[in-house]
Amino acid sequence: MSDLYLSIGGNLGNRAENLSACRKSIREQIGDIMKASSIYESESWGFSHPRDFYNQVLHVKTNLNVGVVLQKIQRIETELGRIRSEKKAQTYEGRAIDIDILLLDKLVVQDKSLQIPHPHMLNRNFVMIPMVEIAETIIHPILQKSMKELLADCPDKGKINQVSTEETQTDE
Repeated sequence: MSDLYLSIGGNLGNRAENLSACRKSIREQIGDIMKASSIYESESWGFSHPRDFYNQVLHVKTNLNVGVVLQKIQRIETELGRIRSEKKAQTYEGRAIDIDILLLDKLVVQDKSLQIPHPHMLNRNFVMIPMVEIAETIIHPILQKSMKELLADCPDKGKINQVSTEETQTDE
């Protein structure tokens, strides 16, 4: 079994329901959720949007390889209403759900279609704050620093507020 860390988030529709449905699909299609961070509300990152995002980090145990995980993530996003723009891939926009692979064990992937560790995670406090909440001692496989150490260097100063705690989430 592998340790998979995912960031989930979205700003369109009922954000809390979308995250709940996403967690349910991840459990059914990818693996058991061992730990879920609190849900955080944050401003959009990399673009302007009138609606803030809900974000959460999940620790998932999976027996799937990275290619299958990526396929299942993309299927879940589509099933939950993610519409991918025809615009170039680096354009950010509002979305019902977004799932990013942050880490998968100590795996390093530098491919055109996938990069692990996620290349922008260290620049996003809406990823690093919930990541540290559930996995502060996990070591980044390239930088060899803990998530807690890396959060201290995060340049993102966007507003982020805790919306709910893990204990208040009732999915199961």
